[in-house]
Amino acid sequence: MSITHDAAESATARPIREHFVDTAELLPAGPLRLLFRPFRPLFDRLLGFHALDQVYRRTRQAATDAVGFCRAGLNELGVRYRLDADPALDALKAWEGPLLVLANHPLGGVDALAFCLALEEIRPGGWRLMANRMLTDIPEFEGRLSALDPFAAGTSSTLNRRSLHQAVRWLEGGGVLGLFPAGRVAHHDPNIAAPRELPWSPHALRMARRAGAAVAMLHIGGRTGAPLSWIPLTWPRLRAAFLVRELLKPRDPEIVVRFSPPMLEPDLARLDDDEQVASARLRALCLALADRDAPRPTAKAAALPPVRAAGNAESIRRDVASLIGPEHLLMQAPPYRLLLFKRNEAPALFQELGRHRELTFRAAGQGSGKDFDETPEDAWYTQLVLWDDQRECLIGAYRLGFSDQTVAERGPDGMYLSHVFDIQPSFYQRLGPGIELSRSFIRPEFQGEQRPLALLWRGLGEVAARNPQYRNLYGSVTISAAYSRLGRAVLVEYLRGNHGEHPIWRESVRARAPFQAETRYHDEIAAAFAGPSVDALRPVITLSEGGIRPIPPLIRHYLPLGARFIDFHVEAEFGNAVYCLLRVDLTRSPRTHLRRFLGPEAADRLLAETGQHTD
Repeated sequence: MSITHDAAESATARPIREHFVDTAELLPAGPLRLLFRPFRPLFDRLLGFHALDQVYRRTRQAATDAVGFCRAGLNELGVRYRLDADPALDALKAWEGPLLVLANHPLGGVDALAFCLALEEIRPGGWRLMANRMLTDIPEFEGRLSALDPFAAGTSSTLNRRSLHQAVRWLEGGGVLGLFPAGRVAHHDPNIAAPRELPWSPHALRMARRAGAAVAMLHIGGRTGAPLSWIPLTWPRLRAAFLVRELLKPRDPEIVVRFSPPMLEPDLARLDDDEQVASARLRALCLALADRDAPRPTAKAAALPPVRAAGNAESIRRDVASLIGPEHLLMQAPPYRLLLFKRNEAPALFQELGRHRELTFRAAGQGSGKDFDETPEDAWYTQLVLWDDQRECLIGAYRLGFSDQTVAERGPDGMYLSHVFDIQPSFYQRLGPGIELSRSFIRPEFQGEQRPLALLWRGLGEVAARNPQYRNLYGSVTISAAYSRLGRAVLVEYLRGNHGEHPIWRESVRARAPFQAETRYHDEIAAAFAGPSVDALRPVITLSEGGIRPIPPLIRHYLPLGARFIDFHVEAEFGNAVYCLLRVDLTRSPRTHLRRFLGPEAADRLLAETGQHTD
């Protein structure tokens, strides 16, 4: 940060206060303060305020401005500061308009010093921080801090209103403003061995909207110890007194801070119309930075056996040409056609299918690791293939297992997902005729086109429409290991919490290798974005995946049909992908979406037969 020479001289010329914190001010104004003053020296030594005074004096002697004070203060406390370098930091450095930076509050004092250094990184000399009024009395911070009283009682509430008004004016002038929206230090949660951030005030969001400012989150690493967690949150003054010991003996030798990219007004508007909900989601995005890791790279083909070479093109074309009867040619939408066949009916086409399965799954960080994707069930399952006549190539496919036929002929072990999940016979009895869906894919080079997935999905609906006895679809949507740990955990927690299946179904199914979250805040993040639409999770997934991977498309296709998720399994033989087992009861699907899936006539007929009129 740059300040004028005169300002620096005036800062160092000011007398050093006798006490950095007047501990009497931790008590409510009145007779109690007068009674306390004779005991203050003893109290100050017991709780560390005397030692804090010494740190303050040494820090002032080593600094001439706010940035220097922050660096010297962290050095005195034995804390290293590290700012994560990523594209978000570059975007914020390039941002020239008003910017409100919202940070979590894990510590007390130390996090304010780290916050100032982070603000200096993105807007040298052009920032302010709203902080505890005790910090604003430090001469080196003159013009850099806006005073807030965390206890906000009586006249101090007037101080806070004045500071908020000044902060909005600072933003309107194009400045960068930092703020702790929780207002108080987080409390330690022994269950996750990490801080639990208090709820965020909606005032921050109002300030940004009023000033037309972009918003960025800053996560500050660090934690307080267990003793502080024993003091109830309803006793803020006593917690403030005990924070000094935490300040003098930090639990972590290094504070890591990381920014989110700036969010503009349209991004903020999409969070939610309710300010409380939107503020909770901003808080969740800040917590997401704590658990964010670099998105996992997809598996490299060079590390695996080469995929089998393409088969004879003429043999493949002959197989396609032979699938012309109504039992094989499901529908045509030039230049595409949708085909149904079993392996022995079109062996060359099946070889091409298995080849592209493996190529596509490897590109997504999944795959069997073999030269050709095939399981024993392919011998009796039905393949639904999307073929492009113009390009003369396979575009994508689904694999269908008709449960009533397979279980009758081969028992439950004949179903593919019975080898992934521990599925009890009662599941199939309750299910009745159902279609197991697996091994779906669109080749990577066609995933940017809209028609292929829509047609494949429409083909699946046509199969169900032609076979109305199959009113239940079930299968697994995969979340590949290429997704970050946070992305996987939040998606699973969201699906389990908002679209979980009824317990009677869950009792008959168990994941053989249950998914276990490796993050701390996934439950809070998923709760903040709770609701029927998975699209609400877009900001979280964009943040966790660095914009590389979206919400898995099939999740977004199944949910509008009323999909319910049963359990979540990690498949070691398929690149450690998370298998999300779901069931769709078509008789309970919303009419609008069912008509799109089955077609209007088949949907209306099904709903009329079952007496369902969902919408």
